[in-house]
Amino acid sequence: MGIMANHVPIVVALKISQMRIHRGEKEDLYTVNGGFAEFSNNVLTVVADSAENAEDIDVNRAHAAEQRAKARAQNAKTADERARARVALARAINRINTSKVR
Repeated sequence: MGIMANHVPIVVALKISQMRIHRGEKEDLYTVNGGFAEFSNNVLTVVADSAENAEDIDVNRAHAAEQRAKARAQNAKTADERARARVALARAINRINTSKVR
């Protein structure tokens, strides 16, 4: 989803994904792990569960998190444990993919 200047006010839920923010000629890329974004009066406000600038991603740490999440998913004994492992895996993959774009 893209939001241009002078867009009507909007509030949206954020999923585990990438977020590009353009300010003039500058573009920043972030990983976002859920939350909300509000755009009103040409101001974007993001309230995220967590966010990380692509330039700050430690790829080795992200790969380690991916392996831990896969192991947790395989060893999960309850539906809740499986769901938590899937979310952790999605976050790790999002960080890895975002680091490749920077």
